Amino acid sequence: MSAGNRIIGLLEARVRQARAIQDLFQDEPETARSLIIVLVHELAKSLELKDEAQPMPQRAGTTIQLEPIRKKSHWAVVSAFLADNGNRWISVPDLARKLKIHRGTVGGLFYTTHAGAVESKAKPGVKRGRLWRLKKPD
Repeated sequence: MSAGNRIIGLLEARVRQARAIQDLFQDEPETARSLIIVLVHELAKSLELKDEAQPMPQRAGTTIQLEPIRKKSHWAVVSAFLADNGNRWISVPDLARKLKIHRGTVGGLFYTTHAGAVESKAKPGVKRGRLWRLKKPD
């Protein structure tokens, strides 16, 4: 792997991590900013640009610990969306479009991995379409 490709790979990974941090800490912009600053400094170290990197701002007596970034599972995103929207009936294509998750992934959740947690009914006026929602507790 050439040095240029290595740098591009590192940059792309850090951009993905920064976006994930922004998504996870939407309600805490200062926390997100601090974590992204840490990512930038780690990137500078990994590229051996220590001389050009500015010192990392820290409050006296504090250190910033990075925790592993944990992305929500597709099921967590889908079930939270359904619950937050009144558990109304929705089709797989509509749900996939709103959540920006591949349609096949949503269908896989409903038909296989979490089939017992959802219920479906035929979509009126459509030959093969189905509408889905979370099963209501007994």
